[in-house]
Amino acid sequence: FGFARMIRVFRVLRLFRRMRLLRTIINAILNAILPVFNAFLILLVITSIYAVLAVSLFREKSPIRFGSFSKALFTMLQIGTGDNWGNI
Repeated sequence: FGFARMIRVFRVLRLFRRMRLLRTIINAILNAILPVFNAFLILLVITSIYAVLAVSLFREKSPIRFGSFSKALFTMLQIGTGDNWGNI
């Protein structure tokens, strides 16, 4: 039973080999994964730096939002995306 499913998967893979345009699109997506990951990592590092600054500056004024690093990081991501901005 499992062997029959494996044969179906190989049929799909054979279809990918035949369709040149689909193969080009898949290769482009695979080649874009690393640069997008690097950009996300840089954004996370910069946001983390601002979260550390926010904890040290605003811990006493707003402990709900900036009481710990994780709370401050969440608040910084919330500010950066504009999600529920009115409640901050």
